Amino acid sequence: MNVRDVLLGLWAAGAFAWIAIRFSRGNFTCFYGTYPWCEYWTTSPWWSSTYFEMLTDAFAVPLGGLVIVLILIWRKGGFRKSPPRG
Repeated sequence: MNVRDVLLGLWAAGAFAWIAIRFSRGNFTCFYGTYPWCEYWTTSPWWSSTYFEMLTDAFAVPLGGLVIVLILIWRKGGFRKSPPRG
């Protein structure tokens, strides 16, 4: 097992846990019914809705973590453009 596999495995476990926690704490009542507190969700544009905020909150941290992991792998490899052949 090498450093790349360990880092990507840690990222995958952390990303899964983060997304699961963020979605488990979400309020999904507006998906299943029309309630008085859901009125502003239907009148506002999708990109400024609570759904979009929930998606960005759930996926921004794992994507940022993936970028950091890829940079660490690249640095560990000696800043090579491609893996050595042979």
